[in-house]
Amino acid sequence: MRVGFIGSGKVATAFGLYLKDKNQTISGYYSRTPSSAILAAKYVQTETFQTLEALVIQSDWIGITVSDDQIEVVAEALSTVQIDTPKVFFHMSGAKSSKCLYPLRVRGHQCLSIHPLQTISEAVQGKELLGRCLYTIEGDESAEIEQFLKSLDRPIVRITADQKPYYHAAACMASNYLYTLTHEAMALMKLAGFSEDISFEALRPLMEGTLENLKTLSPQKALTGPIARGDVQTISEHISVLKDQTALLRVYKQMGLATLQLASLDKLKDSKTIEELETILQVEEESIK
Repeated sequence: MRVGFIGSGKVATAFGLYLKDKNQTISGYYSRTPSSAILAAKYVQTETFQTLEALVIQSDWIGITVSDDQIEVVAEALSTVQIDTPKVFFHMSGAKSSKCLYPLRVRGHQCLSIHPLQTISEAVQGKELLGRCLYTIEGDESAEIEQFLKSLDRPIVRITADQKPYYHAAACMASNYLYTLTHEAMALMKLAGFSEDISFEALRPLMEGTLENLKTLSPQKALTGPIARGDVQTISEHISVLKDQTALLRVYKQMGLATLQLASLDKLKDSKTIEELETILQVEEESIK
């Protein structure tokens, strides 16, 4: 089986490297930016193609690894290509379903979305990360597809097109929003007199310890801190010192309310304390505007 990629960014390059390690043949890369395809091909030690047609002819599976808003555009363009034998087309968007490959499906090709639940910021490191994550699959099913999925040697979960938005929102919260939360925590550390470099190095072991706890405990069981203890006075002091930091205070209160809901599942049962915390954590309407 030969896998070709239309689009040659970090995900396409990392996945190409990963598949090659799994003894799959990478036919090559095509990109509207030739230099990008050349770089990806160099990493993976494969070929570049000058046209879509050439790549499709030389591939059995074709990954459409372009930006989300271009997937349907590429699928439409491919649907006009003369293809003599059925192919498997896939994209790697976490948000889009295989429905955006409809122009190819109606022409008899198998179509699916393959998404590694991982964040890829660099191709070579990304290859290693792709070997440590779960993959979600949505779209067509066949013996050929199942054989390919088995070759990934990773946990595979099939989801539906309707489930993808929930899945992708979860991924955004767990990954993208973690960066934002870290940035906000570092801003608070700066107010406490820490430099940016020291702030992150101070917070990192704490964050790593939190992730370690989550390996064996559910979020509600692992939760610690003043809200889990029902420490109204400490939370009030936090809010008081942040009264002039409107943006930080808004984030603190919103996260606090969500944490209070989590705490009430297991750690915090006193209704009076919960009510007090709900009151002081309420986000004033004017601070949202």
